[in-house]
Order: sequence, then C-alpha cells, then structure tokens
Amino acid sequence: KDHVHHRSLWFCHGDVIPEGMEYVRSSDKKVKGVDFWSETPNHGRIVFRSGKVHGTTLATVNDWTEPGGKTVLTEKRDITLVPLGKGKNLLILDITLTAGEHPITFGDTKEGALGTRVRKTIALETSGGKGAMTNDRGESGEKALWSKVAKWCDYSGPLGPDGPVGGITLMACPRNAIDTAWHARGYGLMAANPFARAKSFPGRKGQTELVRLGKGESLRLRYGVYLHAGNVKDGGVAEAYEAFCKRK
Repeated sequence: KDHVHHRSLWFCHGDVIPEGMEYVRSSDKKVKGVDFWSETPNHGRIVFRSGKVHGTTLATVNDWTEPGGKTVLTEKRDITLVPLGKGKNLLILDITLTAGEHPITFGDTKEGALGTRVRKTIALETSGGKGAMTNDRGESGEKALWSKVAKWCDYSGPLGPDGPVGGITLMACPRNAIDTAWHARGYGLMAANPFARAKSFPGRKGQTELVRLGKGESLRLRYGVYLHAGNVKDGGVAEAYEAFCKRK
C-alpha cells in the first residue's frame, strides 16, 4: 500500500534519458528522461514483444517505450531456472539492453533496477526483530547496506506469523561491466542498482560519470535471484552465489 509499484520482482530504471528524441515528460519534475520505475502519470512502459521457452529458460524481447509509445530501448531478457536442492531455487536473469536510433543515458536515481519487495513478516521494520537483511561481507541492516556496493544482498525472515524462515537473495554477476550498489530498505524493498551514482547513493562516493549507450550500443547485465528455505546461513546463500558465478 505504501509503494503501489513494488510488484513482485521487476527490472527497470527510474530515469532513462533518450538523447535527441521527442518524448512525453514525466509528471515527476525530478525525472529528466522516462520513468520506468514508478506508476506516476506519464511513466514509461516495458512492453512484451515476443517470447520462447527453451528447456528451463524463458527468452523474451521487450520494448521500453516512452508515454507516447516510442521505443527508447530494446531489452532481451533470458530467465533460467536452476534448482540447487530442496528448498533452493536459483533464477538467472541474463539481460541485454540496446539503444535504438537515439543514444540513451541512465540517470542518477536510486529508483532502479532489479527489485523485489518482501512480505511484512520478513521486513526489518515490521518483523518484530525477526527479519534480517545481509550482504556478502556479513554486514546487516539498512544503514550498513543502503547505497553500498556489494556482490549480493539477502532478505530473510519468517514467512508468516508462525511460519518457517525463508528468504530471497539478489546477486550481481562479477562479470558485469558495472558493479552494483543496493537500494535496500528496512520496510521491505531490496533492489540491485548499477546505474545510480554518488548524488543518489552516498556509498558511491566520487563516482559521478553516468552510464551511457550510444546509438545501437548494448549493455549486458546478469543477476541471480535465489529463493531459499532457512536464513542466510542455513539457506546456503554464499554457496549459491559461487554456483551462480560459475554458470556461463
């Protein structure tokens, strides 16, 4: 109810700026380009174009369009399911973003990119101290994690008032051309954000150069989404990350 656009699991960015293109401006004056994150008036849309299933992989092509319907960029997104044992399932997202006829710049905003929202029984602020948010360095809590670069971030806790413990981990591939900082909040949001810079994320101190794609250029990003029983230790998050890194 507090953030209606936090729906399940998503990949997008809150400020994609198409250079030289006429486009409908967002109602949010802080957004310089097209807002694909929120659902405020004049937001962009990610439109499914085509998809095929190959074994355990769903391969899709999506068009990121401005409010007037023009395509800002094209996305190829492959989602592969990798079972890692009982109560351990890994989704690998292999994403390639390609600029069209116009160069694009990813604006400096905390609103991005691969995000999820956990239930209240897990979230730090509403779990009664039973939830936990942890990164690969063993740091925990919003203050320690928010805006900082890390390999992975995990949110774990009770799956119901009297339910078993489970969690979800978002993982950034070390082969990505851009490292990942984290929009991780105590109220239940966790998002891997490669595009935000120092203005939005103090944890990226000194990093101000925006990510940009020239006409026809592409950027490939790989992320893991690990769903596990147990907490971060019992769920084998560190081991799952190693398995993710070994996958081509």
